[in-house]
Amino acid sequence: MTDGSVERNIADYYDQESLERSGWDRDDIMVARRDAFIATLHAEGRLRLLEIGCGTGADLSPFSEAGFAIAVGIDLSSESALFARSRGGEAMCASLFALPFATSALDGIWTMSTLMHVPDERWDAMAQELMRVTTAGSPIAIGVWGSGGDIDANGVKHHDRYLPKRTFYRRSDENLQRRLQGVGTIEHFDTTRYGPDTYQYAVVRTRPAPTTRADNR
Repeated sequence: MTDGSVERNIADYYDQESLERSGWDRDDIMVARRDAFIATLHAEGRLRLLEIGCGTGADLSPFSEAGFAIAVGIDLSSESALFARSRGGEAMCASLFALPFATSALDGIWTMSTLMHVPDERWDAMAQELMRVTTAGSPIAIGVWGSGGDIDANGVKHHDRYLPKRTFYRRSDENLQRRLQGVGTIEHFDTTRYGPDTYQYAVVRTRPAPTTRADNR
């Protein structure tokens, strides 16, 4: 299966689930994290924010109301992006491996429950793209469902109600932290338990991207 078909499958799944997801609210823990991230960005004068995997706009809507010069979301699902726009957010369809922004165009990224769809072999390409579009030292807030143990738990989510079923790459805390170091310096890392599952949350400060190609975006 090609990388393009994998992304199309993810888009197809979330297109089907977008109506249901449009009614979901963030829990108190996530709202507190989001509010703290907004406060950090404003305190540092970082007013150009991207949300990767904005879904139906649960976070993008508050970001849009928080006084940023740029607050834009991307998602693979066109239906999800449509819901996000209906809630007042600026959302577009795009891949996190080819972000539609110039080098250093942004100085903050928020991405929740998205990077667990990135397989190990594409992680470095993703990390380089995040570093490319941000200024050095930009905070990136990353939240993903973890393995809940010391080993990874990758595989198809068999309980999904829609086809094609999603593949999750649920990493151990050690594995995820090692991979995050490829993006920058880990400023914060914690896990929250939801029954048998764990949710990993980190804030990483980016380093400059390697200058290996001309930027023509």
